[in-house]
Amino acid sequence: MQEQLINLLKEQYGTEVNSDAVKSVATQINTSYATASKHLQSYKVGRGKWNLEVTVKELENTYNSPSVEGKDTINSSVSLYQSFTH
Repeated sequence: MQEQLINLLKEQYGTEVNSDAVKSVATQINTSYATASKHLQSYKVGRGKWNLEVTVKELENTYNSPSVEGKDTINSSVSLYQSFTH
């Protein structure tokens, strides 16, 4: 059912869907909104909003991974600060 739900949502509404879209598709496949939203839990990005391209876990991994650029900026800032304090 989850695969059918996701395929219908993508075909009819695209990859970013809201609760109205989920309610509509849930009716089409003879299930409740609650059941449909439960099957979409890993795609939830906000209240009544789902992104069917990536899962929340993938987004968290991307957000929490360190960026190379950020490390260089921090190291250069620390070096600059140390040169002024000594």
